[in-house]
Amino acid sequence: MRPELPQSFGSLQNTVLEYFKQLEEQQCHKGMFKRVSRWDNCLNVYGDHVEKLTKVCQVERPKFSPVFQVEVQGILKDVNEEMEGTLFYDRPNNRGALRFTYQGETSQSIFRFDDNEMLYISGTKCTVSDINADSPGAFFPFYVDRSGNKTLAKPEEVFYFTNSTLDREEESFFPSYIYKAKLNFPPYDSSNCEVTHVFTKPEVKLPDCNSNSCKSTLAAISITCMNNDGKVEIDQTYNFFRLKTSIIDTNVFLPPSGVFCNSTNKNKFPGLPSYFSFSYDLIDEQEETGIDPGVFAVHKKVWYDSKMNILRMDEFEDDGSLIASRVFDVKGGVAYTSISSLSTCEMGPVHGEDVSLDEMTRLPKVFFRGEKALNEAVYVGTRHIHALDYEVWSLMSVDKETYQKTVQDFYFTKNIPKSGAPPVLKLSHAEIYTYQSHYFVSVTYC
Repeated sequence: MRPELPQSFGSLQNTVLEYFKQLEEQQCHKGMFKRVSRWDNCLNVYGDHVEKLTKVCQVERPKFSPVFQVEVQGILKDVNEEMEGTLFYDRPNNRGALRFTYQGETSQSIFRFDDNEMLYISGTKCTVSDINADSPGAFFPFYVDRSGNKTLAKPEEVFYFTNSTLDREEESFFPSYIYKAKLNFPPYDSSNCEVTHVFTKPEVKLPDCNSNSCKSTLAAISITCMNNDGKVEIDQTYNFFRLKTSIIDTNVFLPPSGVFCNSTNKNKFPGLPSYFSFSYDLIDEQEETGIDPGVFAVHKKVWYDSKMNILRMDEFEDDGSLIASRVFDVKGGVAYTSISSLSTCEMGPVHGEDVSLDEMTRLPKVFFRGEKALNEAVYVGTRHIHALDYEVWSLMSVDKETYQKTVQDFYFTKNIPKSGAPPVLKLSHAEIYTYQSHYFVSVTYC
């Protein structure tokens, strides 16, 4: 119900302004203003105020989705630089990520608030640290409860929109709403700042519409800060494109394949099977002179039984014909070699220390050292690849002599057991990344 004007006016101006205040409290916040023609005649004296108040009440305040991803272009006029990237926000799962390119370098920051971990990834290097508001690279605001648990803040705080109010409507460039507010800008320790938000003005309003075409969407944020001398110290604009109210690829919250992050290990490594087999193509360049010396390609198949400590390796031509077959019985101390073209079989003694199974199979030594060597494997998370879910663990080793770094990613699938039994993890495949000192990367799949 509309409030009544008092019988004794006193000051007409103060009375009308108080009347407006009551209208805002009782009606504006409920979205009940439709027109001003029914207001008392005395309000016409303050038509400008009525018009502004009407617009504020009729424009619905923009809302942000609890889950979204958006592409960002940052124009940093104060330092004459530009950056671009993608922002990922997932409040229900208490996590966020930021992937951006600045000064020609691309980096990725992953924030896991449940684990109090920030993963900063640049190239093949990953740094893990606690999430602190004053830490370098900190981006997302958060809350801390009495128990020390951290929670990702609302999207309004991420975009500095908490205290912003509608300033005006624009039609010159594109239909939009302009919001403004004073701001303390924590990243630069500046308090004399003003933030301007530009939201699209939808042409059509439909009930229960989730499309960007029928609701206000954030288009740009401009931040300007003044120093004590009244000069512009910070002048930055961020433009937003292709906003989506969902995360298309949730792998953005995991380290990329081949990058090892020593993060919190939530789950124990399931272990490798006692028996496994795989195949691969070995391609070597010929040591011949000439412009095009060519390559030598051999297809290999490998079988290994860790309990019996027996390895078999077959070599095949391109047409599938067998070249040779070798069996190494390390426990029995004997090796067998069969050459197909000669129809011969040779036998000779072997000793465990003389058999480099990792070099012959092109696999890391960890595959032949048992479960103890895998205790340092770190659980990465659930990775989605081609509509399949894999539980992934990662392990890194560094050669003390060559400083060669090897990262091994192990992919497991969950087999659905009988009713009532827990799911069983089964090794699907492994990816091995070898990084030389000159940044050459070798990738092996098995």
